[in-house]
Amino acid sequence: MIQYNVKIYYFQCPHLNQVYDGFARLAKQGIVNLQIIPSQGSYYKAVLHTEINGKHVIYDCLDGLIWLDKPLQDNLDYFTNNIDCDYYFKRSYTDVLLPYVNSRFKYFPLGLNYGIDPIGNYYPKKTIRRIKDMIISNPLVEKLDHKKIFRLEDMENPPVSAIEHQILFMARLWNPDDVVWNPEWYEERPLMNEMRVGIVRELRKRYGDRFVGGIQRDNYSEKVCPDLIVPDVIPRRDNFLKEVKKSDICIATTGLFDSIGWKFAEYMAASRAIISEPLRYKLPGECKEGKNYLTFTNIEECCSAVERLVHNPDVMLRMMQDNREYYLNYVRSNQMILNTLKQIV
Repeated sequence: MIQYNVKIYYFQCPHLNQVYDGFARLAKQGIVNLQIIPSQGSYYKAVLHTEINGKHVIYDCLDGLIWLDKPLQDNLDYFTNNIDCDYYFKRSYTDVLLPYVNSRFKYFPLGLNYGIDPIGNYYPKKTIRRIKDMIISNPLVEKLDHKKIFRLEDMENPPVSAIEHQILFMARLWNPDDVVWNPEWYEERPLMNEMRVGIVRELRKRYGDRFVGGIQRDNYSEKVCPDLIVPDVIPRRDNFLKEVKKSDICIATTGLFDSIGWKFAEYMAASRAIISEPLRYKLPGECKEGKNYLTFTNIEECCSAVERLVHNPDVMLRMMQDNREYYLNYVRSNQMILNTLKQIV
C-alpha cells in the first residue's frame, strides 16, 4: 500500500546514489509513489531536495559542513541564510549546527554513506550509461572485464570469520597543495596522510602477508611513499570489495572535513570487524565504540586494537554480527530512507 508520495528533484551525484537507490527500492516495494523531476545540481555537492507528502525534505550527503568551497564560518552563514525546508537529514550530523537550525526545521542524522548504483529505470541515464548497463549484464563480458556497476547486494556479506584473520587497510593520500588557498582545509591533509602512511608501514611490518593494503598510486603518493604503493589493480573497486569480504579486520581513518568515509559503511555492509579513528559525526541508532568498532588516535593504538581482535576471535565475531544487525537496520538503502520517512509527520 502506498504510504508516501515522493517527488525527487534529481541530478547526477555519486554521494546521493544511496538515497536514490533507497527510494527506488521502496517504490518497487509499493511503499512510495515516486516521481522523478530532472533538476540542476552540482555533481560534487550532494544536497537533494524532495517533496514528501507535501513536506519539503532535504537529504544532505556532503562530507562535512561544506555547502560552499569556503571557510567554515562562511558555510555556517550560508546554512543559516539559505537553507529553508521542513525536514533536514544530514549525513555529517553534528550538534554544532543546532544553533543555526534554531527551530526553523526538524534536523536528523541520515547515517553512513557509501557508493552504489540505483536499481531499475527510475532515474534518468545518459546514453553511455544505458549502453554500459546492457553490456555489463552479459555474464561473459563481466567475467572478462572488471565490474563497473555496483548494486547494494554486491556490498553485502554474512558475518563469517576466517581461520587466518586477514587485516585490511587501503587508503589514498591528499595533496595539501591542492587547497593552499584555504588554511582550514590545508592543515588537515598532512596529518591525515601521516596517519595513513604510518598505519600501512607498521601493519606491514607486524603482520606480513596477513596484512592486505597500502597506498593508492597518484603523483603525490609516488613522491611521498613509493614503497607503499599497491599495484593499480588492487584498489580497483571490484577487487577492493573482494578483499573486504575476505578480511576479518578492516581499518578506517577519518576522511576529508572530518567525514566518516565510505569504507566504514562498506565494512558494515560486509559484516566486518572495524577499527577506526573516533567518529566525528553522529549516527542514527546505536552504533557504539567497543561494540560496532574499536577506536584509535595514533598508530600504536591502532595496532593494539588489531591485536585485541586477533587474540579474541569471539569478540571479533560478535562485532561482525552486531555490524550486520546495524547495517540491516540503519545503512541498507531502503531501510535508511524508510527510517527518515517515519520521522516525517
